[in-house]
Amino acid sequence: MPVTGILPGLTSSDADEFESALMKFVDSRDLPLYKMMAYHLGWVDQNGEPELVTNQDRSHGHIVLATSKAAGGDNQGTMPYAVAVELLHNFILVHEDVQNANTERNNRASIWWSWGPAQAINAGDGIHAMARISIFEQRKSSGVSANPRLISMALETLDNENSRSLRR
Repeated sequence: MPVTGILPGLTSSDADEFESALMKFVDSRDLPLYKMMAYHLGWVDQNGEPELVTNQDRSHGHIVLATSKAAGGDNQGTMPYAVAVELLHNFILVHEDVQNANTERNNRASIWWSWGPAQAINAGDGIHAMARISIFEQRKSSGVSANPRLISMALETLDNENSRSLRR
């Protein structure tokens, strides 16, 4: 699945694996809200029919994978975190589109322009929730008990970043 650019240290296979993992995670739910998310991520058109938008920037998820590889990690253990970071970035984009009245994202209508601001906010919040779910599912499946203090600190950092982006 083509995406815009690949970071040094990643192969096209890594990028394809990431795109597949991201798609599988979002497509694991089947309600209209998730179709809006899939639309925003470039996989379907406004009617929910398959359509691949090739100019999607996945650099945030790619940074996570490249950093992990540089430190000797593997894609399997890192993938849920890369998915989470990419989803968090897209949550911010959806909300910025509403706040700034951006009618387009990646050369097509933004979510809020297609479905209205209320549904766009719902979709953005859903993307945010799914990012957190990706992290918690990884922790659960790996048998690693989560450190609540570290998770709280990470969420606070993400929330602060979101607040900063909304003030721009």
